[in-house]
Amino acid sequence: MGIPAVRSAWAPSWFPAPNRVQIQDVSAGDVFGIFFPLKGRIAHVGFVQGKKGNFLTTIEANTSPDAVMGSAADRDGQGVYSRRRPFSLMSARRNAYSRFW
Repeated sequence: MGIPAVRSAWAPSWFPAPNRVQIQDVSAGDVFGIFFPLKGRIAHVGFVQGKKGNFLTTIEANTSPDAVMGSAADRDGQGVYSRRRPFSLMSARRNAYSRFW
């Protein structure tokens, strides 16, 4: 598929060159990255489950269900949860896994 496998849990390693994407290019199964201004880098990744309007439904690990967006618990929580994220937070995507959904 032309996308090298990532062998790290460190979020920035998934997106060495983040870029803005268009919502029409996003599909279920994409891996997304969220840029955290306080960190100055992509600091969280997850899977796109679906989209509705300008929001994504996601599946994310290391998050908390009621965490404030951008907080430490948002990117370093206690479990795996489905979240609803504004598309505007998405900094990048990898689509190597989309065909499996």
